[in-house]
Amino acid sequence: MPRSPQASSAPRIAESGANSRNFIQTDAAINPGNSGGPLVDLAGEVIGINTAIITGSRGYEGVGFALPSTAAINVYNQLIQQGRVTRGSIGVSFQEELGTTRLP
Repeated sequence: MPRSPQASSAPRIAESGANSRNFIQTDAAINPGNSGGPLVDLAGEVIGINTAIITGSRGYEGVGFALPSTAAINVYNQLIQQGRVTRGSIGVSFQEELGTTRLP
C-alpha cells in the first residue's frame, strides 16, 4: 500500500522575529517556491495551505509546514468584514540600546 502524506498530530510554532504562528507539520511534498496549495486529509477535506518546507537538498524532500485552514478562514473573514487583518500582541519588543558604556 503506498504511503500517503501525513499531518503531524500536534501543531508546531514557527517563530520569525516578533511574529509566531501555528503550523501543521507534514511530510507532503512541497516544492520550494510552490507553496499556496491545499493540504488535504485522507477524506479529501482541506485542512491547511502549504506554506514552507525545510530541506537540505533544495528539493521537495524535507519537512513541510502548512497554515491551518482555520487561520486562513479567520484572515478571510477579517478582510471581508474590516478590510484589514488585526493580530494580537502584548506590545513588547526588544532593541539594542545605543550609546551604552561597558563597565570594566
